[in-house]
Amino acid sequence: MNKTRIKVTIDGPSASGKSTVAKNLARKLSFMHLDTGAIYRAVAFFYKQKGLLDAADEELKSALSGFSYYFMGHGENKRHFLNEVEVTEDLRERSISDLSSRFSTKEFIRDFATSLQRSFAEDFNVVVEGRDTGSVVFPDAEIKFYLDADPIERAKRRFKELKAKHGYENLTEDEIEKDIHERDVRDLEREHSPLVCPDGAVKLDTTSMTIAQIVERLVEEVKKKAYSQPASSTYRFSYKGKKCSFVYILTKWIFGVYFKLFYRYKVVGLEHYKNNTPAIIAANHISLLDPPMLGCACPEVIHCLAKKALFKNRFVKWWLFKVNTYPVTGSSSDKEIMKKVLSLLLKGEKVLIFPEGTRGASMKVGELRKGLALFADRGNAKVIPTAVVGPEKALPKHKKLPKLFTKLTVAFGEPIYFSKILEQEKDKKRAREIFLKKVQEEIQSLIDKHQGE
Repeated sequence: MNKTRIKVTIDGPSASGKSTVAKNLARKLSFMHLDTGAIYRAVAFFYKQKGLLDAADEELKSALSGFSYYFMGHGENKRHFLNEVEVTEDLRERSISDLSSRFSTKEFIRDFATSLQRSFAEDFNVVVEGRDTGSVVFPDAEIKFYLDADPIERAKRRFKELKAKHGYENLTEDEIEKDIHERDVRDLEREHSPLVCPDGAVKLDTTSMTIAQIVERLVEEVKKKAYSQPASSTYRFSYKGKKCSFVYILTKWIFGVYFKLFYRYKVVGLEHYKNNTPAIIAANHISLLDPPMLGCACPEVIHCLAKKALFKNRFVKWWLFKVNTYPVTGSSSDKEIMKKVLSLLLKGEKVLIFPEGTRGASMKVGELRKGLALFADRGNAKVIPTAVVGPEKALPKHKKLPKLFTKLTVAFGEPIYFSKILEQEKDKKRAREIFLKKVQEEIQSLIDKHQGE
């Protein structure tokens, strides 16, 4: 296990508050929330699609070779994909929930789901909840919780939760009490990975507690256990709590001093920049000064994409990787880099992208590439339109020596959310077109505003 990654597990019986608490706790800690129940529901929906609900175990096991699941986003905006098709709404159906409970008792399915959960949690700090997360899936997790509550109280909670969902309108509280009882028996008596309180877990009776109170108590425990050591014991080098290389820190300091001494350098709009939240910084690109200007303007560690041609020199390549810069070609061969960017966004990082794809010849923002919308969509990240003004005079294209003591400005604009545009438009293709146009116009507006100052 990667010791720099923290695993927080929350176990407990059905309707003890695990899922809601896990989502809120993950948000509070800026961790990834790993919804184990969604994995089992995805498996159940997969079998239903394939017409395998009554198939023998060997056939069910064999079919899993064609199963591919991943999720994007955070909290209420989380979206689930099965074999590249979004199934978020399908996984919420009552019938799928019932089927997942049935299939989850099978050992080969639990082994499959366990392997999947471990792979998801490999590179992230995670909060994960379920019925065997602290005992079987992550037995070496740094922090474990076990939530319990009176069965009647749990039934009330589940009834209140489900009545607001489509397909549960005719549900009765008696049905829920019966279902809770049956699930408890199934979980406690199943042969494989039965429900237990994991060794070392903090046990909490939530019967008379609100969600806010539970989360507050868990946050206290996490801070006590995970953050009792100074940050330097976690990372050898870091900037504002984010892991980075010493070269990154040194480069940021050198350029910071350079801009302050030799230019009238200023940063505006920092109220639109929020630390520890996933975001894409989308900026115009006019000069080689743009990346270091933006790197110095951002008050935390950022990551950047750059043309592969810049990586030809061995030393430059080494330095670019040390300052979190990754090569792109603009072709289909960039799939691994795209995965890297999405991974960074899901971890709450910020990525700098020049969405025009190349340096412009003027301060007129050109058409933005579709990849920006793709990253914003799949990474569920806000986009911060950003203008770089002044480098067109200080170091224009094709000039080798900079003109000193000119005015340099980095201006952050109000964030734009692809998800909000999609909610209004419904059609994804149309939403992407509107989104890209809006980002382009906002960057241009920022340029026009600060060019005249």
